[in-house]
Amino acid sequence: MTSFSPAATIFAQFEIILYKNLYYNVLGQELFNDYLFLKNIPVRNTGRLLKTNKSWLFSINQNDISIATARDYYVRKSFVEAIKTLTDFTGTDDYNNWLWGNFHKVTITHPLGVVPALSGIVNIGPFEMGGSGVTINCGEYSFSKALASNEYGFSLGASMRMIVDLGKNKNLYTIIPGGQSGQPLHINYADQARLWLNGEYKTVSTDFNELIKQEIKILKLEP
Repeated sequence: MTSFSPAATIFAQFEIILYKNLYYNVLGQELFNDYLFLKNIPVRNTGRLLKTNKSWLFSINQNDISIATARDYYVRKSFVEAIKTLTDFTGTDDYNNWLWGNFHKVTITHPLGVVPALSGIVNIGPFEMGGSGVTINCGEYSFSKALASNEYGFSLGASMRMIVDLGKNKNLYTIIPGGQSGQPLHINYADQARLWLNGEYKTVSTDFNELIKQEIKILKLEP
């Protein structure tokens, strides 16, 4: 699910509407929201349900359709509703304009970022981002918010990525979403954000002699 993919947007919209069509009438609003909270539960259960094509949910939800054809009915119904929702929300039926990155964005927020006057200084982003809660490039979002208001904002992902060759322990590759410093005006506050966003890494040496050659800076905290 890349940030420039219209297909990713269509799938994301179809997925949440399918969950609503299958489970909402059975569970009710409160239980339905609870069911969506842990993303792996509806994803795993719905995949199994669609594969077997046998469920008591079909017998409860059906409206003048047979249980044997209920699965296909709900898949078609959800897809049509997804296309209509995206058309109404974007104001165009040209799916080439439904890029996933326009919906799915990440902002690395600072505790003081809720203050409007400070948000542009202390928050990092927003950035268009690919991925979802079930992709290798994890970029989870709230199913409930997506259903309610088409908000697919990034809410959960990798806080650190690291690659280590245990046979060669002098170097490793790592990246974090923001930067090493927690001071918003520091040069290292957000310098890793773009690398993290693009799936890139920085090389970290564990050899102190090599670090000396790279002119490392040491911060001493004295009482």
